[in-house]
Amino acid sequence: MSEEVFSTDSSAEQITFKAEIRGRTTITKTSDKAFTLEQVKQWAREAAINNFKVSDADGDSLGSADFPYEGDIVVREYNAAKSI
Repeated sequence: MSEEVFSTDSSAEQITFKAEIRGRTTITKTSDKAFTLEQVKQWAREAAINNFKVSDADGDSLGSADFPYEGDIVVREYNAAKSI
C-alpha cells in the first residue's frame, strides 16, 4: 500500500498531534476526542506545511479513510522529488 499525501488546499483519551518539518517538531496539539482530517489540515497550515504524510505513534501510515482518528499522530512534511 502506498502512502497517501495530503494537501492543505483541500471520543478518546488525551491524544496528541505533532507536526514535523525536516525532523524538527514545530507544533504540538492535544485533544480529548478524535482528530478529523480537516483539523489536521488546519494545524498543518499553522505549522506552514503544505504537503504532508500522516502516521500513527508506531510510524504506520494513515490515509483519509482512517479519519476521524483516535490516537497520537505525527504529521511529516512531504516534498516530492523534482524532475529535471
